[in-house]
Amino acid sequence: MLEIITVRLSKINIKLMNLWYIFMRWWWSYQGFQGFFREDIGTDQSNPLLHG
Repeated sequence: MLEIITVRLSKINIKLMNLWYIFMRWWWSYQGFQGFFREDIGTDQSNPLLHG
């Protein structure tokens, strides 16, 4: 009984991880896209790492 539950949970977990991975890839590519344009123009003053 416990093994069946564990297998089901791991399958759900893998699906969630795949969704999360896809979402994070999309999010970071979107953020990088925005940051690239802002950095190009030089109007991004909100990032302390870039502007010290």
